[in-house]
Amino acid sequence: MWKCPITYIIYHELYNNKAIISSIKSLFAQELVFKMKTIICFVFVLAGAWALTKEQIDKLEPISKECRELNGISEDTILKVRRGEAVNEPKLKNHVLCVSKKTGLASETGETNVEVLRTKLRKVSENDDEVNSIIQKCVVKKSTPEETAFEIFVCLRKVKPNFSPAN
Repeated sequence: MWKCPITYIIYHELYNNKAIISSIKSLFAQELVFKMKTIICFVFVLAGAWALTKEQIDKLEPISKECRELNGISEDTILKVRRGEAVNEPKLKNHVLCVSKKTGLASETGETNVEVLRTKLRKVSENDDEVNSIIQKCVVKKSTPEETAFEIFVCLRKVKPNFSPAN
């Protein structure tokens, strides 16, 4: 069974020596914990990179405040949306359309202004092919302007989390 006597001796000594086995298990456990901490840290760095910057929020805040007052949506709801939490608030669609109009992403009639969107996407995209792909994927007309603006917003947050309509 054992082709090499040295392998047998090493195996036999390790198997019978519980202290060595325990040390090896401990080393593997420490390595695993280190790798998990590294992965968790990396995820938090990525999450921070994907969030809106302070500058983007500062530009967006006056517009958002005006639309919140017009639509009666709470600031807490807006903060939840910015954090990426799921929010079931009927007024949110009106708010998104209001912000879209005030930032030029939608006309006063609620039609999507694709050229303005294209210009703003170029600020956070790698190239024109990516921009065109995002527009093709995200700009889909729905039954109402509120639905359309909201669905575009949801799609953009998934595809380009660092996109801000205020840029």
